[in-house]
Amino acid sequence: MRFYHIAFVAVLVASGSSVSVAQDASTKEAVEVRSSLSKDGKSTPCLSACSINFQQALGADFGYLIPLGSQIHASAADPDPVTLAVAANSLAAAESATGKTAKVTSDQVMAEAVELAKLRRDLKELKAIAQLVSDSKTQSELNQLVELAEDSATESEEASREHYGWLHVDNHTPHDLRIRVDGRTVGHIRSGRSSRFRVHAHAYHNHYDAYCMDDGELIAHADARGHNHDLNWHIDE
Repeated sequence: MRFYHIAFVAVLVASGSSVSVAQDASTKEAVEVRSSLSKDGKSTPCLSACSINFQQALGADFGYLIPLGSQIHASAADPDPVTLAVAANSLAAAESATGKTAKVTSDQVMAEAVELAKLRRDLKELKAIAQLVSDSKTQSELNQLVELAEDSATESEEASREHYGWLHVDNHTPHDLRIRVDGRTVGHIRSGRSSRFRVHAHAYHNHYDAYCMDDGELIAHADARGHNHDLNWHIDE
């Protein structure tokens, strides 16, 4: 696992092309947001599903198992939590019928789907996955998020967004990276390059991930709170 230091600097666009450090609305003092990658950096087993022959691993010749690995991989790489949840239930049916599991299990796929849905906070996705999960506790958590999402939908566009503006990324790693904000891919950035991405993020706090485009490994992640219009993310070795 590769671990990299992350620094976030919140900046607020003042006027025209000028940029200043973000200020708190009440104190007017400069605010700087910084965080570091924890030593228990996560990874997702779903990205390795494309290498699994589920028919062989489960001992079942169900036709739908043939493309299932590729579907799981694609839905994890380009986040689609509802498709992941449907795939999890399809895999669970085969596991139940054969009494076997593969290297990637239905529980792992469903956990990834639920995590993505919680990050994305899309009302329709939350409602759909709440119908697909079998765990009552998880279903209750999703239904609570549905209520929050419905409440936020009544707020003004600006008021309901925590990070509404630009994410500036400096990639100082040797890897080409896929950048996600709250479970949504906002773009890609080459090794040694700088770029900026338009962000409309609605969560109460925002989560940022950088994945290696070659192998899908998580390279860096961080969290930022507060209503920000511009954030600088320096990803270093």
